[in-house]
Amino acid sequence: AVVNFMEQKPQTEACEIYPNPLQGDDTLTISPLHPDIFDSCDIELVTSQGQVVSRKTVRFDWLNRTYTTTLSGLTSGIYYVRIFSNKRKDTFKVLKLR
Repeated sequence: AVVNFMEQKPQTEACEIYPNPLQGDDTLTISPLHPDIFDSCDIELVTSQGQVVSRKTVRFDWLNRTYTTTLSGLTSGIYYVRIFSNKRKDTFKVLKLR
């Protein structure tokens, strides 16, 4: 337990993205871990070739804690979700199976 505590890394991601991989239901959910700090952001969905498929500005608060989007019109493959907020940029890899 002490070794695990000492090796614990500080959390660097501002939000979580789920489910990953996407199977059947193509709904992707983005949820900030601290909506009071992470209140507004730009979200981009990018193909593995670098093409921006969608771009959206989203606002979060304690009542509106998640953003959902669908990838139903997209082919199977690897996509990247880029989130720009408060001088940070987070990138998540998402796998769409069907």
